[in-house]
Amino acid sequence: MKKLIALLLTLALCATAALAEPEEETLLDRVASVLPEAADMEELFVEEELSDVMGIEPEEYEQALYLADSDAMSGRELLLILALEDTVESVAERVEAYRLRREKETVSYNPAAYKLIHEAEVVTQGNAVILITVENSKDAVDAVLALFAPVE
Repeated sequence: MKKLIALLLTLALCATAALAEPEEETLLDRVASVLPEAADMEELFVEEELSDVMGIEPEEYEQALYLADSDAMSGRELLLILALEDTVESVAERVEAYRLRREKETVSYNPAAYKLIHEAEVVTQGNAVILITVENSKDAVDAVLALFAPVE
């Protein structure tokens, strides 16, 4: 009888585990799956950074991810904003203004960071607004954009 109860409990636990909903994949999980550099960066406080630094308010986007090196001097950043449809253009303009400001800040004292920021560009696809300042930033942007490409 004890073996039967143990077997039933085991089956019940297995069934419960099988029916449990998988954890929802986060934006960071998705980006890290195609961009290994993301694993080396720290996630910043998105709402505060976007609002205080770029003037982008939470009401203007669905989701956002903002990563940067713990060593701010490196210039490596990843900014992905899934903007609301009617705010994509204005969000992209403010991200570009931020990029230009960072470029001016680094031009005279941090040539390596300046190079990354200068070579990067703000890219939009659908409602995604992306700025990635890493080596080979175009390849990194293409990899992240592929995550949001329409499925055919």
